[in-house]
Amino acid sequence: MDDNQKQVFARRLYELRTEKKLTQQQLGLTLKIPRVSITKYETAERTPTINHLIQFGNFFDVPSDYLLGLSDVKSYDADLQAICRYTGLSEEAVSALNRFQRGYKSCDGIVNQIISDGTLHEMAKILLLLNDAETTEQEKYREYDLMDFMVNLANRFIKIDMSKTQRPKRKFENKR
Repeated sequence: MDDNQKQVFARRLYELRTEKKLTQQQLGLTLKIPRVSITKYETAERTPTINHLIQFGNFFDVPSDYLLGLSDVKSYDADLQAICRYTGLSEEAVSALNRFQRGYKSCDGIVNQIISDGTLHEMAKILLLLNDAETTEQEKYREYDLMDFMVNLANRFIKIDMSKTQRPKRKFENKR
């Protein structure tokens, strides 16, 4: 195990242990591993034995590849791991897409089109612009950019002529 893997292992062991609200002593007693060994693993001063690596993986229900930093996926699901590797999406993002797809079967075509025709890229650019807004003046214009984008998106997918709908008045507009 190289130094980088030891650092990743140390951080992930610490995170998993603290997520379960366990002390090093409690984890050690549960797994029959001396507390001092757990301390040295979490500070990257010692490399875990194969047996300890397996014990940690089983206890925290994560693959050893995750503990060693070879994967960022905590799941044993090989399909999920492959999808995350292929797309670069996180386990949470893939799971959210899956939940969305299962919950809104009638939207499958729309979701596929948004992803494949560049709409998702356009949405990301607008969100980045909004995120980078530095002044309220810029925010005003970006808000209209976003509104125009959403109108175009609605026209593209819902087939409703949104150009005739009245936009809500903004704080910075004069009321008549």
